[in-house]
Amino acid sequence: MDPRAGALRQLQTIHVIFVVVIFMQGYVSEVPARTGTGVTESFIFTIAVVAWIELMIAHYHRIKRTIPAMEKLRRDSNDADALKQWRAGIILAMVLTLSVALYGVVLRSLGAGRRIAWPFFLAALIFLVIWRPQLDLGGEIPKT
Repeated sequence: MDPRAGALRQLQTIHVIFVVVIFMQGYVSEVPARTGTGVTESFIFTIAVVAWIELMIAHYHRIKRTIPAMEKLRRDSNDADALKQWRAGIILAMVLTLSVALYGVVLRSLGAGRRIAWPFFLAALIFLVIWRPQLDLGGEIPKT
């Protein structure tokens, strides 16, 4: 089996697990949720800015690590270093995206309402779906 196909299958499995974890975090965050808002607007704004920065860092790593590694793998499907770099970029982006959902858990457990906390879950879910692991397993690109 092609090592790229195995790595893609592994990361797709991790991706599905992360998506399920976001739904589980949303459900679990409702259990300890307090009524009333115990958080200030400035705290919510700060958490939102940090979440946005994390998503931008994840995007940066996808651009700087994943895309060049995919190009290397298109040219040479047996490049183990490019496969490691691609895998590391994907995992890092997924972990940073999943941490955005954790901010929703924190806000909910501190007493923030669903309208405040659930956008964090939704943002994490959207970015995980958009940034799903992809790898072109087609034929070689002719060298000209």
